[in-house]
Amino acid sequence: MAQQHTQKYSNRYSPIAEIITIPEIFENNISENDVNDTLSMTKDIIDKYGPRLTGTKSTKQAAESIKKKLSKHCDSSTIEKFEVHRESFLAFMKIFAISFVISSVFFFIGGIWTIFAVIGYTFATIFALLQFVLYKETFDPLFRKFIGYNVVGNIKPSSTVKQRIIVEGHHDSAYVMNFMVDPKLQKMYAPRIFTGLIVFIGTNLLLIILFFLERFQVQTTIFREIISFIILVGAPAVIQFYFFKSPKVSPGAGDNLISSMIGVKIAQIFGQSKIDGQNLLKHTEIVIISSDAEESGLRGARAYVKRHIKELKDIPTYVFNIESLYSCNDLSFLTADINGFIKTSLKMAEDGMNIAESLGYKTKAAPITFGGGGTDAAEYARNNIEATTILGMKNTAIRDGLVYHTLKDTVNSIQPSVVKAVLEIVYRYILYKEWKLSISLL
Repeated sequence: MAQQHTQKYSNRYSPIAEIITIPEIFENNISENDVNDTLSMTKDIIDKYGPRLTGTKSTKQAAESIKKKLSKHCDSSTIEKFEVHRESFLAFMKIFAISFVISSVFFFIGGIWTIFAVIGYTFATIFALLQFVLYKETFDPLFRKFIGYNVVGNIKPSSTVKQRIIVEGHHDSAYVMNFMVDPKLQKMYAPRIFTGLIVFIGTNLLLIILFFLERFQVQTTIFREIISFIILVGAPAVIQFYFFKSPKVSPGAGDNLISSMIGVKIAQIFGQSKIDGQNLLKHTEIVIISSDAEESGLRGARAYVKRHIKELKDIPTYVFNIESLYSCNDLSFLTADINGFIKTSLKMAEDGMNIAESLGYKTKAAPITFGGGGTDAAEYARNNIEATTILGMKNTAIRDGLVYHTLKDTVNSIQPSVVKAVLEIVYRYILYKEWKLSISLL
């Protein structure tokens, strides 16, 4: 399947031969020591600070540690604070369950109480749609504020900056998902979610119809019996949402601290080239970002884009986001984000696939699976900034063998081969863009 996708895009866009024959600066510069060091840095932060829920002391300490690492290799590095309503993103789970119970009681009472059933169901549906499906901030003010910490490092080229490449990961980690804990039930994750959603939203629509039928004094006895049956049979599928999120927090090695450490390693490689007097970049600025609050609805990336939108638009900017690295066999480039609603850069995905193939890696380009959520690349793409995400886990609705969002998301769950692959792809992508720009300026 991956090979078919690669061939499809290779025929349509720049030939692999062009990438392979680029000058000697494209020789592989990633060693096994680089891979081991990247994994070691990841493990070190987890061992020192543990899980990193946005707004907690451990996340701030991790951000400070990452800044310290970047400061050794970047021309400048900083921590940018922002406000985030951490709990708003996943709050719809409990809101669904509670609204279902209370609103269903109103429905069974009947009469004027039917309107309160409609209001309860509709509010929860709108909340879920805006906050969780579309990643909006409509209801954020209803929740407590926390402070998030984005870490940013800049490496300047030897001459005038004419383009910018952002390499991004995130250092915060997620709540443990109870639905993911038992490996035997992981394939049921998507069916459990979608069944609950269908029952809830379907009941919501039927109640709205019922309300108008009763306003026009249409006989609704059978219609009410149908709704009653759906509520009673579907209750377990909706009430389970109340128990979706555990108070425990994942170590978050593969999702997604390893990606932040890849950014640090890329900074080290290009920073060292400047120290050695062999700056590999003449017109390309590198920005390394380790964002916070990705697991809270991409709020860290959103805060960065909002703060830097002018400079992001001033020159061509390309965002190479890295997410959930576990298996080299599952590498893919996203062409759409946030449950498929936000289109990301097909051109960047194609470039990434071609570069990967030139290095001997089989990848594919695909939209994120509906229900798969979103990545930081979406916040740039929705502002018309070129961006893609390289993903290192299965991108399908039905899947198993997962450790992300569980307590098993440790460094041991990450294949060293996927770290090596992504380091090589990012490194060569940066040099490829620099080379293409240099050719265009001749």
